Amino acid sequence: MARWTERTELPVNKFVAWLGVGASKFYAWRDRYGKVNEHNAAIPRDTWLEDWEKQAVVAYHERHPLEGYRRLTFMMLDEEEAQRHVTRYVTHYNQVRLHSAIGYVTPEQKLAGMEQDIFEERDRKLAEARQRRAEKRREAAA
Repeated sequence: MARWTERTELPVNKFVAWLGVGASKFYAWRDRYGKVNEHNAAIPRDTWLEDWEKQAVVAYHERHPLEGYRRLTFMMLDEEEAQRHVTRYVTHYNQVRLHSAIGYVTPEQKLAGMEQDIFEERDRKLAEARQRRAEKRREAAA
């Protein structure tokens, strides 16, 4: 900042305003410039893993003893993520997705024996919709 104020002969507060930074923030930054970051918070690496997480990592390593720690990390992440994706897909496939081969019901509904009730409800709604359309056409024609 000092370099630019010397070259342009503009005051520092003008530059600070152009940058959209509060004056107190700028001066705090200037006072800290060149100093090591110091804080009173816990050092992150000391609190990264809880005991149960450490035990899970060790148990995973015991199941895969020939893998290095970096590969184990990715394997753990990949395995858990893959399980989540498969579970989500199977749930969607069985409970949400309508299947044309079984009459546009879900496999869960089919296995529960609900397809006949669903078909009857659809037929009732279609009949009501046909009736409403016919009434609208009669009103429009009259």
